Amino acid sequence: MNLRSALIWANTRDKGQVTAALSLWQAIQGELLHVLRRAPTFVEVNVAELQKDVGHVGREVVHGAVYTEAHKEARADVEFDSPDAAFEAEQLKDAVEGFVEAEKLAEKTNKLTKQGAEHITEDVINEVLGGSKHEAHLTEIRDTPNWGKAIMES
Repeated sequence: MNLRSALIWANTRDKGQVTAALSLWQAIQGELLHVLRRAPTFVEVNVAELQKDVGHVGREVVHGAVYTEAHKEARADVEFDSPDAAFEAEQLKDAVEGFVEAEKLAEKTNKLTKQGAEHITEDVINEVLGGSKHEAHLTEIRDTPNWGKAIMES
């Protein structure tokens, strides 16, 4: 029952249970090792593996849980920034500025594309409908209706 309790307490998240598990483990560890050393006089079993397992349980499970709890408590008590926090903040600021510049460029591109499309459409309509300034008989310049502009404005 004591070994079972120590292992359960070592794996709980309740504060203080890990310390109780360590105390219980330290109390029963000597007895467990004594029993394992004396076992070959009563039964024909190789206990070397069992002794390694008991050592592993003590180091990895119980002491590991104590270390983990102490580490969590220490981190909760200490407020510190990551060493890279300033660098990451600078990178974030640069990224935001880059997005702002990209957005401005996209807006300008959209505006120019829209103006270009209107201009091209107007030129095509004028060319098809014949409305533009053109030379008549190579000597005289005549204005004809600008149908493209008239259509685009309506």
